[in-house]
Amino acid sequence: MIESRLKFYVYILPILTFSFPILLYSALFLKGGFSPDLPIYIVLFFSSLMLFCFLLLLFGELRTKAIYIRIEDDKIIVKRYLGLGSKREFKIDNFDGYTVSNLYSFSGIHEYLYLTKNGRKMIKISEFYHTNYLQLKEAIHSKVNFTGRTKFRMVDELTEIFK
Repeated sequence: MIESRLKFYVYILPILTFSFPILLYSALFLKGGFSPDLPIYIVLFFSSLMLFCFLLLLFGELRTKAIYIRIEDDKIIVKRYLGLGSKREFKIDNFDGYTVSNLYSFSGIHEYLYLTKNGRKMIKISEFYHTNYLQLKEAIHSKVNFTGRTKFRMVDELTEIFK
């Protein structure tokens, strides 16, 4: 059995995530927010941008990537939202395999591992979020078939957030 360990900076995500609605509320309704002289389209643009960032962080990062994982002999247990979400169990035999892709960012190259079932990404494990990513990858490699490398596409990540 192996359990995931999140990196320390991952715990900043909830603070960042919930700051967007607070900032939006402040800008819209409190004194010192948006100027009444601003055109409505500017207010709508910034409001939409903050709402998009909130949804992206909440459903994209916290739900699908900042997750707790426990790999046992015959199953993988996942808890989303930093391990605070409800528990889901997946039988290892039900996975088609796993793929790996690289995400290039300003801080370097980070590897992502996707466990797939019927061609759909069910679990995402990230080198960026997990301190023991290589141990998790090794445990998965010993139990699930490697089906190849895929190219990281932001469009795919965005569409998977709302599936």
